[in-house]
Amino acid sequence: GMDVEIAKSLTNLYSSIMLLTEEGVLPSNKKSGYVLRKMIRCIVQLLYIEPYTLVIDSVKAATNCYLSLIDNCQDSHRRNFLSVITDECVLYIKSIDRGKQLARKFLRGKEQIPVENLYSNIKDTFGLPRIVINELLTQLE
Repeated sequence: GMDVEIAKSLTNLYSSIMLLTEEGVLPSNKKSGYVLRKMIRCIVQLLYIEPYTLVIDSVKAATNCYLSLIDNCQDSHRRNFLSVITDECVLYIKSIDRGKQLARKFLRGKEQIPVENLYSNIKDTFGLPRIVINELLTQLE
């Protein structure tokens, strides 16, 4: 089963995302759209597994599970809610994948640099989540 803390975090994220999407907010780089984007990206990070296609399946399953607990939600809003979350997850996963490829190129020949320095360089340069950076650095060793 799922870790209780992760389940609580997901529930909080989903309820907040539901409120924002009900108000017509879409993921963006401005104001509440940025907050929405960050919350959806947190879901990806909580459900992170390789290959990323499994993340999408996990996100869809978790989202549908959350929606099954909501009684007074219209079908059109359910579809919109699932679509907003899934679409943003796909974009984020593609972004992570591009970042991983670039980070791998960056890491070639940098084995002598301390891991702490590499970690912050990758985080600052490529904006990858902690779990992905740890995976890349483990492969380097």
